[in-house]
Order: sequence, then C-alpha cells, then structure tokens
Amino acid sequence: MARRTDNPLALSQRSNNLQFSCSPYFQSPPSHHHTRSIYLYTDPRSLCAEAGRPVKKHQPNPPISDAHSLASPGPAVSTAPQYTQRPVSSLITPVLSSKPVKRTSKKSSHPHRLSSSASSIRSAASSNLSRKRKYYYEHPKLSTLPSEILDEIFQRLDQDTLLALAKASRRMFDEAAHTLYASPSFASTYRLAQFVSVVSQNCSLARMVRTLDLSNLSCVDPDVPLAGWREWKFRSSRLYTTHRDDLQDRKKSGQRENRLATLKSSTHPLPSPLLNKYSTSRDVPVGGIVHILRACPHLRELNLSNVPLAPDYSVRWTITSTYRPVASTGLLFVSDVPKSFTWKEGDTRPLHASVDLAEAILSLKCLKRLKIKGGLWVTRDVARRIVERSEKLEKVDFRECGMYKDICWAVEGQRDKIKEVIEKELQAELRKRQSAASP
Repeated sequence: MARRTDNPLALSQRSNNLQFSCSPYFQSPPSHHHTRSIYLYTDPRSLCAEAGRPVKKHQPNPPISDAHSLASPGPAVSTAPQYTQRPVSSLITPVLSSKPVKRTSKKSSHPHRLSSSASSIRSAASSNLSRKRKYYYEHPKLSTLPSEILDEIFQRLDQDTLLALAKASRRMFDEAAHTLYASPSFASTYRLAQFVSVVSQNCSLARMVRTLDLSNLSCVDPDVPLAGWREWKFRSSRLYTTHRDDLQDRKKSGQRENRLATLKSSTHPLPSPLLNKYSTSRDVPVGGIVHILRACPHLRELNLSNVPLAPDYSVRWTITSTYRPVASTGLLFVSDVPKSFTWKEGDTRPLHASVDLAEAILSLKCLKRLKIKGGLWVTRDVARRIVERSEKLEKVDFRECGMYKDICWAVEGQRDKIKEVIEKELQAELRKRQSAASP
C-alpha cells in the first residue's frame, strides 16, 4: 500500500514533472518533523558573503546549473543563510499573450506626431499626383476624336462650316473632305469651274463625290451679277481680274444701293467688265460636266435638271500643242484653255450633249438615280440607251425632255417601267410602218 504524503512540494513536483537539483543551496534546513519545506531560492547576499565578493546591485538570479560554481570551498560561516519562501503557484508557467508587441523607435517618443506627419506626406503626394494628372490629362478635342464620330458630326453641319473646318488644319481637311465632297453645292458657275479643276486633277478627292446636283444653279437670282466659269478660265490674266475697290466706279443709274452693299460684303468674285454680257448667265459648258463625270467614278446620283448648256469644243492635242490634256481624264476642252483668239479648224471638234454627255453618263457604273428634267438635248434614242445600258440605274426623271410635248416616255419613274414604255412605242411605230408599207 502506497504511503500517502501531504507534502505540497511533492505534489507539485509530480504534477509538473519537475526535478530539483541536489545542490545544498536548494536544500531545506533539517526539521524535527522530517518534512521538507518549500524553499526554492537562496538569498544572493548570503552567497556573496560566503564567496567573499561584494554584493552587486540588481544582480539577477543565477541559473541552477551554475550553483556549484558559486559555492566556496572555504569554511562555512556560522550565520545560516536566509531563505525566501515562494508560493507553489509560481511554478506553473505563465500564459503569454499571442499578440506581438509593437516595436517603436527610440526617436518615436510621440507616435501620434509621426502618424500625422506620414498622413500629411501621403496627402501631399496624392495632391501632387492629382495635380499632375490634371495637368497632363488631355480634354477631348475635335482633332482627337475618332473618324467615325467626326463623320457623324460633319453630316449635321452646313457647307460653309465644313469649309471653315477644312481650313483649320491638315487633319480637319482630311476628315471634313469626305463630307464636303460627297455632296457639294455651288452658288455660281464660278464655284463649279473651281470644283471641275480640283476633281479633274486630284483623283483622291474625285473618288469621294457621291452626289452631283447642278439644278440649283438655275435658282440663283439673275439680277445679281456674279463671276462665272469664264472668269475662272481667264483667272491668270490681269485683264479679266476685277477688285472690289472698283465698285464705286461701276455704279450705274438705277442700281440699288443695297445690291452694291451685298456685293461688297460678299466673298464671291466679281464679274469682269470684258465679260459683262455673261454676268447674269447661268450656263455650264458641256466639257466641264464631262470632266466631272469622267473623273468621279463613284457617282451615284446626278441631277442635271434645267441646266442650260454652253457650247464647247474638244481640243485635239498634238506634240506641238502648248496646252496638254488633264492628267486624270485625258481630255482637254476649249473651256479649259485661257485662249481668247480664234482656233484653227483642225484644232478643235464640237461637243454634242446627246453623244458626248450621254456617253459620259453611261460610263458611271455606280449611278442609281438620274434626273434630266427639261433637258432639250435628251431624245428618245438617248433615253433608250441610258435605260438599257445602265445596269444599276433605279430611278429616272425624263420629264419635259425632248423637242415635243406630251411624249409618253418623258416621265419620272422606275427604270424598268420607262424601258417598257419606250419599247412599246418603238413596236407601235414599227407596226405603223409595216402597215403603211403593205399595199
């Protein structure tokens, strides 16, 4: 039977698996009860007195393994060492906190000041960065927008605004040219002659033309004298050049003051005194229209309604000729050459609208709509060739065409219907001839 012990040190030793040293410094004094008291620590002053050394202040407890080295082999002092009693609960290892302790610098005597300084530095850096972003950020400009967006914007602008944008920069000209040349309109035959010179010499701009409407030339006020295509023809000659300072000398009796004021404020060139008889004429040379139709292969809509045609001639070019034909079309007309004297008989050939202009219209492979209302040069044979040979042509307007009234084919409608009307008329005439020839 095991002997029961009431020694608390033994209980604590067994519970904590502790083994104490057999050093005399950790042995308890003899007791008459033959029991061991809980004396774990020896006073360091007594140890120093035994070893003959002075006592150090704040001397830490020596480790248990070095207790023998502290003992002196000399004779023991009569005074008994003083022991300090330690409670048993201190043998249990204290529970340490798992939260790490923040290390602070020696200079960080005021952490709140450092944190405020760091925050101020961060705010200053962020403000500088935002200021730099604001400085380097480019706001959207018209010149930096994509071409698709610019096309949508330019389609909602008038021609005068597009002309002003085209003069702003090279990129604006390249972007606005697609809309500007897609469907141009002209205030006079002078502007039309300028357009003819541009598209006949610049193939890239000529390919942009999709619609050509010359019917508005007949709507210009005939009482307002304006420079025409003849002034453009002689633009290099000072004899035909007129300045706006000469308006005061050209005032006639019965001429209104507001008309002079309008001419003076306008940017349109003035008519030449030598060409004064053509100042109210709105005619267009046949060669100029042929130039446009030959130079613009992607033309889809053509309107030549009520356009008065001026007679023109084709210049026969030879090696000895001074003037050369236009590079893009390979053609040269009298309306292109600034020559006022009489041509020789073999140098020119007259142009016929029913032949030359009709062939130029038939050369347009992308033409879908054609309007030639009031074209006296359009005959039934011309209309038949147009509706038969133009494959992509959809709608035609032949009203008031020809030299006669109430013609069955001189109507507006679909190409196939007009083609059927012309064929029926030809068949009726053929039957009439056959019946007249038969006895």
